[in-house]
Amino acid sequence: MNSCPYHLSVTVPVELVKYLEWIGLEARRSGGLRLPKASIVRALVRVLMRMDVDVSGVTTQEELEERIWEAMGKNGDRFEGRSRMVGGARVGSGG
Repeated sequence: MNSCPYHLSVTVPVELVKYLEWIGLEARRSGGLRLPKASIVRALVRVLMRMDVDVSGVTTQEELEERIWEAMGKNGDRFEGRSRMVGGARVGSGG
């Protein structure tokens, strides 16, 4: 699973990086191991691959996010509007 033949460089806003760092540190703080940002991103992509997301005609990041929420269906409802303050920035708003 850790064999990664490709390197992907992605530019993301600071608040998203802070959130990824928070997830990694929270895992360790709560008794697990610190999760590297790359591991978190890989896990998210693997979950996305298993979802039935309709990407036909999508032209923007915002539209893709909406399609992902739609694919989450009723389970996504419990995440609507959730956000967390990390490093002074509100991140993780749901939809």
